[in-house]
Amino acid sequence: RMFGRIATRAGQDVAKEMGKKDPEVGKLLKHAANLVKKTEKHLNSMSKAERQKYIKGLEKKLGIK
Repeated sequence: RMFGRIATRAGQDVAKEMGKKDPEVGKLLKHAANLVKKTEKHLNSMSKAERQKYIKGLEKKLGIK
């Protein structure tokens, strides 16, 4: 959930404030935000069937469904 919020504008503002208080945390949050963007781009490049198969496999490995 936190990573989803980092991608939003409000999340970016909070991450920026945290980065001012603790530069190391800010650096890590910025890295996490970039990873979220890359992951979303990768998932969006997949066909719908590929994405569903991929997500189903992850859910199975994680024991979610």
